Amino acid sequence: MTIDPPGDPLLSLTEGRSFHGFRPTALYREGADRPMGARLVHERTGFTLDYLRIESAPQGFIWVGTYPTSDKGEPHTQEHLLLGKGAKGRWGASVEVMSLAASEAFTAQYRTCYHFHTVAGAEVFWNVFDAKLDALLEPDYTDEEVRREVRNFGVSSAPDGSLRLEEKGTVYQEMVRTYESPWSILFRAWGQVIYGVDHPLAYDAGGTPEGILAMTPDDIRGFHREHYHIANMGMIGAFPASMPLDRVLDRTAALLDGRAGRTGVVVPEADLPVPAPTRVPGAVAIVAFPYSDATAAGPVMLAWPATLALDNAGRLELSLFLSAFAGDESTNLAKRLVESTTRTLDVGATETWGRVGRDQGLPIYIGLSDVRAEHLTETGARAISAEVMAELARVAAFADGDPELAALKQRVRSRLVDLRRRLSKFLDSPPGFGFRGTTDGWMIHLDDLARAPGFSRSLTMRPEIAAIEASLAGEGNPWRGRLATWGLLTPPVAIAARPSPALLARLEAERAARSAVELARLGAQYGTSTTADTLARYQADYDAASRALEAAEAGAAMPPFTDAPPMTLDDELRWQVASVGPVPVVTSTFDNMTGATVGLAFRLDGVPLELAPYLALLPALLRETGIFEDGVAIANDAMSERLRAEILALSIHFRSNPRSRRLELVIEGAGNDVAETRLALDWMRRVMLAPDWRLVNVTRLRDLVDQSIQSLRNRMTGAEEDWVGDPPRAWWRQDDPLLLHATSFLTRAFDAHRLRWQLLGGDEAAVS
Repeated sequence: MTIDPPGDPLLSLTEGRSFHGFRPTALYREGADRPMGARLVHERTGFTLDYLRIESAPQGFIWVGTYPTSDKGEPHTQEHLLLGKGAKGRWGASVEVMSLAASEAFTAQYRTCYHFHTVAGAEVFWNVFDAKLDALLEPDYTDEEVRREVRNFGVSSAPDGSLRLEEKGTVYQEMVRTYESPWSILFRAWGQVIYGVDHPLAYDAGGTPEGILAMTPDDIRGFHREHYHIANMGMIGAFPASMPLDRVLDRTAALLDGRAGRTGVVVPEADLPVPAPTRVPGAVAIVAFPYSDATAAGPVMLAWPATLALDNAGRLELSLFLSAFAGDESTNLAKRLVESTTRTLDVGATETWGRVGRDQGLPIYIGLSDVRAEHLTETGARAISAEVMAELARVAAFADGDPELAALKQRVRSRLVDLRRRLSKFLDSPPGFGFRGTTDGWMIHLDDLARAPGFSRSLTMRPEIAAIEASLAGEGNPWRGRLATWGLLTPPVAIAARPSPALLARLEAERAARSAVELARLGAQYGTSTTADTLARYQADYDAASRALEAAEAGAAMPPFTDAPPMTLDDELRWQVASVGPVPVVTSTFDNMTGATVGLAFRLDGVPLELAPYLALLPALLRETGIFEDGVAIANDAMSERLRAEILALSIHFRSNPRSRRLELVIEGAGNDVAETRLALDWMRRVMLAPDWRLVNVTRLRDLVDQSIQSLRNRMTGAEEDWVGDPPRAWWRQDDPLLLHATSFLTRAFDAHRLRWQLLGGDEAAVS
């Protein structure tokens, strides 16, 4: 039995009883069942505060309920405009800079999120929070700022030196790029198939390129009036013990009380329209994505209706089953559709995956990545669907005691162990608010807990995990009935995304036509007779408007610099330098963490140039080929299951610095306690010294290289920020071949193709 620490202010909270102007609705407990936080609703405004006691710099994650009402992208546009536009936005941005704070923002389907952290003391946190609330609730951006940020026409130079009109705007260009991705097209189609074209969960919160073209400043301001009010907002706040609960609540309430006059309607998920699917079960939808190569691979997804109503334990059990059924190379579906020695249908797929959504009706989807173009047809999609349905039916028919049933149960158990371990690590880690790449993980986790019964909620989901463990403990087939209950034995809708050069050409033609129409309009407005004169007049006006915006920014008042600047990135961090023989070791200590990560970094500047091409796939070849040790082979799929069951993480990657030409191979292992960390060290030794690169394992090596080639080929279809810096860095350091072979995805793709040729028999030395 857990004994609560005496005097803990969180234990003063009682469900529904007012506490410093807030109404507590949940008490959060960590893995040892000690209080760690609470959900509280501000009584005067309805603002939701999730208080977390975490020993880190003060951090905040503000969210606003922004279900989209069209495809124009109003939620996404607010994110761009509210942070940095208008006097309020510029002031908020300046407060951050002068307070040494950092922030980021992103738009999810149903909420827009603004997160930040401060390192210069508690008072700075409240100053930044206040400035953000002011910028979010009382914006004063201008119509010209809207046009510049969203979509407008600018003047640029053509390759021949002449001037031309060009569509500009950060939001528009971002979404044009987004809709060049097959995944964006696929999930857009998925939303419409499952929910219907006019459902808030089917609209694109980021905006489609066509929708953004139709958006006006009035649309943006109207959406802001309806959604940006205190009752439709909340914050997850992570605070160290030096910022006690009562003071946090008092300061938060004081800031919220000053904005209590702004009210509006809150739309909970229960009030969303009933889904109206656009396809019947068993139907096929083929969608096109713009791409110059008609033979390129694309994804296929199978989607089931959003009709489920499961509690947290039921949803988690479904999620774990889908992961064990379709999640990686160890699963049923990967054996049937990916692995070359066992597959029953070869469509070129490199990966399978399965998910259950958290939105209305908990939709289920199972998919394949990198299906060859000749299978991205109605016939191909139906064949894939038939294979998946056959495997699901086979699982449902497993007899009690069947070895395959036992293996599937074990895969689910290992994922359950991994989930428990990851939740523990999740609580032991600072939230990372304000950093690029931070997701809505905490928001989703706390939303899940809001569905749990009772006032006291387990952040590590102990009751749910215990219920799943009990379900797996029996000898019978737990999925015999559940697959039917989940709807997975009824035909799904199959959706395939196919490359289309024709669509790419049409979009380019439409873009040129819009520029021609605008050029004609400007010519009539200016009364000019030539294109050059029209563009010269327009550019002069455009530049004048730009100078006015720049003058407004330059004339903005600046807040004072913080009185307590930190001297390091983390003044409170305790660290020391020691050595293991001649090797220096840096140790950092965190009192609230029970686990550890151990890493080894190997310098690569001594690798002979003739071996440099093998660096391209070295991390994957060490981590994902299995091991052979003491005469015993552990295949990659079995190794993956053991890693889930035994340790927190094992990762192998390159760490590089093009400026200093530093290049290292880093092998890291992590565990949530001393025993796990020792096991992680043992696994690090195994992958370093005993990867299974034998000829007898050449099929796995070939599969891994093929998957790596496809992943590298797909790199430029993803988000530009993830790859666009790579080519110029490679050009800059073209005199450093080791760096290119290890880190440039273009060089690595070339090397991977060469290794594939060698593994197919072109060079026997490669596999000897």
